[in-house]
Amino acid sequence: MLELNIRFKDWLGVLGLGIFFSGLLAGFLYLLLELPLVHGLGFGALLGGWIGLASWGLFSVTNRLIMPKISPTWWVPTSAFIAFLAGFLGTFLALRFPFGLVLPANVPHLESAFILGILTYLLGALLYHLVRLRNINTHLDTLLLQSRLKSLETQLNPHFLFNALNSLAELYHVNPEKAEAMVLKLSTFLRNTMQESALLSLSQELENTRAYVEIEAVRFEGKITLAEDIAQAFGAHLVPKFSIQLLVENAIKHGFKGTPFEIRITASRHQKALHVKVENTGPIPQNPSYGIGLSNLSERLEFLCHGHLIHSSSQMASFTLILGEPHAHFNRR
Repeated sequence: MLELNIRFKDWLGVLGLGIFFSGLLAGFLYLLLELPLVHGLGFGALLGGWIGLASWGLFSVTNRLIMPKISPTWWVPTSAFIAFLAGFLGTFLALRFPFGLVLPANVPHLESAFILGILTYLLGALLYHLVRLRNINTHLDTLLLQSRLKSLETQLNPHFLFNALNSLAELYHVNPEKAEAMVLKLSTFLRNTMQESALLSLSQELENTRAYVEIEAVRFEGKITLAEDIAQAFGAHLVPKFSIQLLVENAIKHGFKGTPFEIRITASRHQKALHVKVENTGPIPQNPSYGIGLSNLSERLEFLCHGHLIHSSSQMASFTLILGEPHAHFNRR
């Protein structure tokens, strides 16, 4: 319900503006009436504060308990009434409990509260439309991001299947029994990765990566091994689906030359970011090209967790995933 999503910082803004403008107007009025300016500013701040707090309390309760239960047709008139009621109640409280501030003589409480209630309704209507437009724009940005992400995942899945099926086709002519075992492992792997969520926990992604390495190990007679050094505390950290698996796949594709080949996965924390490094014992490429897979991964890292991909070739061929906080719209926690 976009119209009902009013953030806490919106209320802080309303409270601040209310105190500022009511203080300004009340101060001007007190000057005209030749009353102490400090009392005018104080009463204006008190008035703005009472109206702001009344608006926050009434709208919070209404949006939580009443609005979801009534037809959207009644949202605008209900909001208008609540805005008026907040202004009326806040003004009445400010006049009834001035906390020692000097008030203009013979101020009619009910009439003044009614007039300021109408003014508050007008300001509330403006706030409603501004917040609604802001929320709609945020929602559209989210839909666009999700659409782009789905496009990337649609691009990635055929890329993986193409490589896996090519390996299976080659193995079928060499060793049908191993080809059958590979089909079963591939089926298990695909079933594990069919979750709709764009983010998986690190432990889930590692489980899928192990399944992938087992598939490749069947094809290459156990010459490919996987070593992991990851603290258990990192297991719940969210990572993009297929991220580590894709780096392992890339390492095998470009680094495995038929001799024993080891892939090492390590993780470490640097400030608020998690660094996951994937190294291999193959030849060290000097200028690796970012094809479909790596370019895809770089975009998903940026979209999903404000992260990026780093290549290093100092001692071993390696790529490092820099994983920041998951994007709010994709965080499953």
